[in-house]
Amino acid sequence: MLYTKEIAQKIVSDTMKVIPYNINIFDHNGRVLASGDPKRLDQLHQGALLVLHENKTIEITDQTMPGTLKGINMPLVVNGECIGVIGITGEVAEVRPFASMVKSHIELLIQQQALQTELERQKRILDYFFIDLFSGRMTESEAADKARLLSIPVDQETFLIVFRCSQASEFPKVRQALDHSPFCLLTAQIRSEEGIALLTRTEPFIAMAKDMSCPFSTTLEKASLHDYRTHYSIARKLLDHRVDAANLFCTPKDLTLQTLLRQAEPDMLQLFTKNTAKTLRDYPDLIETFMAYIHHDFIISKTAHTLKIQRATVMARLQKIDSMTGLNSKNALDCFRLYSALILLNEHND
Repeated sequence: MLYTKEIAQKIVSDTMKVIPYNINIFDHNGRVLASGDPKRLDQLHQGALLVLHENKTIEITDQTMPGTLKGINMPLVVNGECIGVIGITGEVAEVRPFASMVKSHIELLIQQQALQTELERQKRILDYFFIDLFSGRMTESEAADKARLLSIPVDQETFLIVFRCSQASEFPKVRQALDHSPFCLLTAQIRSEEGIALLTRTEPFIAMAKDMSCPFSTTLEKASLHDYRTHYSIARKLLDHRVDAANLFCTPKDLTLQTLLRQAEPDMLQLFTKNTAKTLRDYPDLIETFMAYIHHDFIISKTAHTLKIQRATVMARLQKIDSMTGLNSKNALDCFRLYSALILLNEHND
């Protein structure tokens, strides 16, 4: 059935707010499923049975048929299939002008509800797929086969984003906003307050995330189906160890030395250094300047004196570091992140 008793009753109640006649919806067995008259619920209606049998509109001008009242009964047709009957109670001449309008209105509402139900069903299937994928309950081959059936990109590389709402009730709103974004391929709900999104681009999403109240995280690297589980795990840890509550978009650049010591996993270390400090690897003068800047408590004049260069040179180098790393050398937290990454990078090179 494309509609439930509750949905049918809501449609009847809403329609009767604009139509001054009682409306009934009958199921495919001819019983009253919803009505403006509660006493008629679940009654077998001979007129509805006749409509179902002959698949045409029946006008009842008298009450010779048991359990019927005067009115018009019409086939309820959705997607070319008769799924029930619509009835309007009243003198036929009075209700006839409303008949076609009511029939079309209710059929459209039921069709829309059926479409919404199908969309929700498809979303749940996606949810279950990614829950199984992240839990390791599927082999790579099984995951690829199921992904193809669900039209999930298998080989296409995308950015996997994890988002976490403070309350489960906020989740549908955030998911809907993402689903309507042109750069979002799909979303899935993994926990009551947590979900993922596959994005083709991150730049427009970062701007969009600023208007949302929940934090997001990503590895900043594209991944295919084969790598989604790893990227999901890392992105979740980024949210788990978020230091700055005001920062709603977490990346490996937001990792701190404390986090790394607590979660010292090779993949996280590699991502942190790659996204934070590796751009400076071939610029020893910039690294030297930044480390001196840190050791001299962010005082540019002392840094310049130690390195025997001009203050303007120090400032220019710091600006170049900011541009290359995306961090802010005037921000203590950003400096600590870069300092930590440079230490790790140096240890790795050694």
